Amino acid sequence: MDKSTYIFNGNTYGKGRLVLAVVEQYVSDNHGLAKKELEESFPSALQGSIGVISSIEEAEGKYKGKRHFVKNAIKLSNATVAVCNQWGSKNIDKFVQHAAGELGYNIDIEFEADKNLNEEEWMSDLQGFRDDKGVEDYYKSERDLYPEEGEIEWFFDNLKDATDWSKMKKGETKEVGTISADCVDRIENSIEIRGHEDDDCVKGEILLRLIYDEWPDDTIKLRFKYEAAWVEDDVFEIIELSIFYLDHEGHDFPYDYSVFQDLYAAVKAAA
Repeated sequence: MDKSTYIFNGNTYGKGRLVLAVVEQYVSDNHGLAKKELEESFPSALQGSIGVISSIEEAEGKYKGKRHFVKNAIKLSNATVAVCNQWGSKNIDKFVQHAAGELGYNIDIEFEADKNLNEEEWMSDLQGFRDDKGVEDYYKSERDLYPEEGEIEWFFDNLKDATDWSKMKKGETKEVGTISADCVDRIENSIEIRGHEDDDCVKGEILLRLIYDEWPDDTIKLRFKYEAAWVEDDVFEIIELSIFYLDHEGHDFPYDYSVFQDLYAAVKAAA
């Protein structure tokens, strides 16, 4: 995973917090901004489907406060907005280039390896986890679905809203509508993440099995690979995420699953 951190105004940030800091600085440098003016300075395409900023009403309503820094809302001349917290290696580069090239901000990039467990040790530990638990099916797919947009992005957004999978414990089951979500296992290791020195940071993997009441013989196997920080007692901020999928038909892409639209509708209804 990309562990790059960023130095801006003498402070070190992870990806999402960097975006928040830059937008806050821009608003401070340009008093009296209206929402439309801020959107023109930070085009939605920099982030993707959500956009760099949303009105606080949309952030708390449509996105249920889970996709934005709602506790760091920014007051403009005609609106209050929240900055999106969904940033990864694919969209942060565009943002940094825009902030530096178009807006003139100086942002330095750093890279720091994990200090608690090096990659070789982590992979050895993870391989042992896979062998001991008999969960090889969860590792058959190498296709990361996190960058996908449209219905696949919405499917996983709705699944997170419905199950709050990032906080599920091993052996925990959640019944959400007509979907049963089982946390098959979870492995985590403490790490240090620049910009989150005061937080409890981890890298890990969660294995989730979905069963749909309409098709009880079908199983969907999901693997979430992440780096995250507990920024507050009940706030688990995912900094890096990859999502891998395998259905009982052997597909690693949801659109190829024969009843994906039914599954999508069921998850949406449960969210």
